Amino acid sequence: MNKIIAICAAQIYLWEQERQIHAICDCARERGYEVMICNLSVKMDVETSHSRGELSVFSVIQYDQLAALVVLGESIRNDAVWQKRTRTMFR
Repeated sequence: MNKIIAICAAQIYLWEQERQIHAICDCARERGYEVMICNLSVKMDVETSHSRGELSVFSVIQYDQLAALVVLGESIRNDAVWQKRTRTMFR
């Protein structure tokens, strides 16, 4: 069984994201899971060339190697991005 949990969020340096990520990491590690964090520096609410470049982080994640994928959706505010990502991840 894979023992890796990926957390995807934007702006993890903000207090709310940091607090949630620490809680997830602590809980996961207590149960023997490794944690991988994928951070975007922007919220993705406005599409720009920079934001499109940041999306490339999702193309290098080996989804079949994960036990779980946690998305802090409130930190990444673009439904179109997540609809496209979930179609790609769960083929």
